[in-house]
Amino acid sequence: MNKSSPVYGRFSQSRDVLLAMVPLWVMAVLMYGPRPLLLCAVAVLSAWLFDAFCAKLRQEPFDFHDISSWVSAAIMTMFMPASAPYWMAVVGSFVAVVIAKNAFGGYGNNIFNPAAVSVAFLSLFWPTVLYRYPQPFTQVPLILGDDLVLTTSPLESLKVGGMPFLEKIELIVGNYAGPLCGVSVVVVLSSAVLLLVRKRISWQLPVSFLCAVSAVAYFFPRIHTTRLDSLFIEVFSGSIVFCALFLVGDPVTAPKKNISKLIYGALFGVVTMLFRYYGAYPMGACFAAIAVNAVAAFIDRKVTLAQGRYYQTRV
Repeated sequence: MNKSSPVYGRFSQSRDVLLAMVPLWVMAVLMYGPRPLLLCAVAVLSAWLFDAFCAKLRQEPFDFHDISSWVSAAIMTMFMPASAPYWMAVVGSFVAVVIAKNAFGGYGNNIFNPAAVSVAFLSLFWPTVLYRYPQPFTQVPLILGDDLVLTTSPLESLKVGGMPFLEKIELIVGNYAGPLCGVSVVVVLSSAVLLLVRKRISWQLPVSFLCAVSAVAYFFPRIHTTRLDSLFIEVFSGSIVFCALFLVGDPVTAPKKNISKLIYGALFGVVTMLFRYYGAYPMGACFAAIAVNAVAAFIDRKVTLAQGRYYQTRV
């Protein structure tokens, strides 16, 4: 493959994102056994087949080097519990690849993040399956039985005004019931290092997002505790840091200008917290992604116009 070709650029981008997720999958296996890997494999294989099917419908040759559908499937699976049924991975991959990606013209043309669209879809139709989790460090069998105990995440307690009975260290290391992406923040930050060093995401996006989330949590706490405790719980009890990298940092759906990225990331953070506070589902970031993706190009246009007027006044 020619390294200067757009095809190689797309392949290397997807490859690096998948490599950045390896520590997360290792942690998921340590916490729940091999089932998360099998769930991801089902999602990735389904996504790849759906991609090939869409290429055939368009009467175009299928590009075997295009592994962007693998990325969408892997990210989507990270929002699932280790106990998610395999059919859910197939349905989610269909929504991500066929509806959110190929219906808009394929990779690079999709307006909305495919993984976010699929998780939002699954939330609407099967919330009781998607938002019930096994306890951490429980070996989840490959074929589920009726004896597996499932519970809700700390975000459910926050939604009803309760205070999760968790120590700060438990939040940091991910020792609570939650989605696969709710692993140790330290592990997620190791993924951030690879993505930033390889320049696969722009730092403005996750930083502005996390700053906005932290500001809302600090100044507008939804639980009766100190502001710092509110900030800590909101940022660490869920998938916020993961979302900052793999949803907010998505280069396809994010704006292209640096100032636009700061505005976009901050808006993403505020909308995420609004969905968390007032939405029906704990996974506010996926719904926020759909809302904010829709205005990414608009933000870029307005910033370009504002910069043009600014430079004209200085001439």
